[in-house]
Amino acid sequence: MNELGYISDNEFENAKNETIRVSKYDYDSSPAPHFSEYIRRELEKIDSELGVNLYKDGLNIHTSLDSRIQSILTNAFNKTMVKNQKIFNKDLLNNKDRLDYVSKKNNFSIDSLKNILENNLKIPAYLRKQLLVQGSAVVIDPIHGSVLGMIGGRTEKEYLDHFNRSTQAKRQPGSVFKPFIYMTAFEQGHTPTTQLLNQPLVVFIDDTTEWNPQNHDGSTGLLTTLRDGLKRSLNLISVRIVQELIKPIDVKKNAKKFGLSTRIRAFDAIALGTSEVIPIEITSAYSTISNNGIYKDPIAITKIKDRYGKTIWEYTSNHQEIKNESIIYLIRDLMKSVIDKGTGSSIRWKYKFNSPAAGKTGTTDSKTDAWFVGFTPQITMGVWVGMDNPAVSLGKKQFGSSAALPIWATTMKDVYDLGNYYINEKDIIKLEKKLDWNQPNGIVNFEICSETFKKPTEWCPVKKEIYLNEYKPIRSCSKHSNPFSRFSD
Repeated sequence: MNELGYISDNEFENAKNETIRVSKYDYDSSPAPHFSEYIRRELEKIDSELGVNLYKDGLNIHTSLDSRIQSILTNAFNKTMVKNQKIFNKDLLNNKDRLDYVSKKNNFSIDSLKNILENNLKIPAYLRKQLLVQGSAVVIDPIHGSVLGMIGGRTEKEYLDHFNRSTQAKRQPGSVFKPFIYMTAFEQGHTPTTQLLNQPLVVFIDDTTEWNPQNHDGSTGLLTTLRDGLKRSLNLISVRIVQELIKPIDVKKNAKKFGLSTRIRAFDAIALGTSEVIPIEITSAYSTISNNGIYKDPIAITKIKDRYGKTIWEYTSNHQEIKNESIIYLIRDLMKSVIDKGTGSSIRWKYKFNSPAAGKTGTTDSKTDAWFVGFTPQITMGVWVGMDNPAVSLGKKQFGSSAALPIWATTMKDVYDLGNYYINEKDIIKLEKKLDWNQPNGIVNFEICSETFKKPTEWCPVKKEIYLNEYKPIRSCSKHSNPFSRFSD
């Protein structure tokens, strides 16, 4: 600094004679520690290309993070995770066999284990994979791809670690994967009113293993429309789509188009989301659905300047239209039903978030993973909750709607109350609470018979549905052919 003229000779001598105070760097001192680590890893991918030393060249890194959104996200995440931990502790205390197993496997006295669980005490490091409820959350602007907030795990000082579950963990998505199933069916000529039997059947996990899946609530039924199947997250309908209407390989191809880099296994069980995904990737995939089928790579670093303020790297938009807008509109409309009337409806009646939105709950077998991924026209957010050990259950009643959705709903409501957000240090985006998606020309609004789902006669009970123009109903209802037909039963 003296040689470059930033300080005088006198200041140089005084500084040289001062005692050096060493401050230990504390990883949890950052308000967004997982995001900071993500940035560091992303920089390491391009440092040699730029010819810079990340740790010595005094670079000025500009990111997409909005600190206000990060603060809102962290508060909602921490509050819900404390609640999830208490539920897990209570559930384990009531499971004597599981409690004995954990005690013996870890050579940890059962009395000490009970004391930790009963009093919600700090969990020792070597027990955390089995006892510490973990999670991740990512907030993305779907139009620009900007990562606005990120949490990669528990943020309490005693639990914070360097493993970023939002970008590094591979977890089964469960029903969060179902939009790709339904989307594939729509592309192949099926409609929201296509009906399948809501009854048990056999699923082939691979060439040698069979499985008899059930709906999450154990229910069964008769003929059920695809709209109701997704709205109620019925596993049996999803499986029948794959077995009767489409091929697993077509679902895999669709998922890959949406940026999923993990191995997607093209068996019947693809219908239940058994192939692992990375949280930020499935969130980006949902962002593509929000953004009318245009995929954008998630952006975290917007610009890099050297120590003199010269820009040496700047992000350039990388986007690609991967799906027809009409197909996207149709699947998104079914996903809106999930929030308005289905498994995600507590977003409306409990959390009072009333902006147009779409999404999907997800819960894997034995409640080992709980998800909610959803979006508005301006904000996409993905939340995962689970244990680092994927064999450990979160609790008997820990569905995506109860363990993950509260983080999404609380964060989204508070973010919209901000009124705006930043995608970089200059550009601010106004949030519009009533903004909805525009209907493309390839979609038609259609009146149908609410019983037969065909073109109504003048005596039919009528409701409205949307269709791809080329697959709208063309046959008239034959059940209601006269004024008395509706009373014939």
